[in-house]
Amino acid sequence: MRRRFIFTALLAALSLPLVLTQCASHRYVVSTRNMAPDSDRYRVEMNITYLTKEDLVERFGTLENPYLPPKSLIGGNDLIAFEVTVSNGTPENGTVVVPLRTVQMLAGEKAFPPVSTFILADYWKALLDKGSDTNDIKTTGARMEYVIKKTMWADPVEVKSGDRYSGIVAFMGRYTSYGWGELDVPVFDEKSRVIGVFKEEFERY
Repeated sequence: MRRRFIFTALLAALSLPLVLTQCASHRYVVSTRNMAPDSDRYRVEMNITYLTKEDLVERFGTLENPYLPPKSLIGGNDLIAFEVTVSNGTPENGTVVVPLRTVQMLAGEKAFPPVSTFILADYWKALLDKGSDTNDIKTTGARMEYVIKKTMWADPVEVKSGDRYSGIVAFMGRYTSYGWGELDVPVFDEKSRVIGVFKEEFERY
């Protein structure tokens, strides 16, 4: 599913579940008390794409793909990945901030935080460098870590006026193989005040 949203105001999106406020850093809080007073001056586009297994293989191949769980772990931890691109068309001094820790995936009436670069890299190093049964993957933890650091969403991302940024936001855990979900991506100003929240539905099939 590929959609583009034009972001010109708060989008009436501050009705996010309280779990986002509770799990986010104290510095970045999605709350009506933390709204940027000039949020309507920002011009931001965000493109959120759910990446299917076929998308991931086409983009990263099968030999060094940190976003595909090894076959030996089917029934265990799953990986869900999105490509998120932010374009900032705000005139002058309009840097926006997108902290990874405030992003959340909603599925099955639950909210899930994304996995960090460090945790995902450590996960693969433990599997590949300590003799775990991953017969379908012929690479090293160091190579996986390189791909992860090169492609995953930074924390936080800062996008200046006229710039754009793209990266992978990944989730690791036990999820259903089929069904609908939603990715919520808050955007903040440089003073950590919330400008608004982008929302995108996706379907696993």
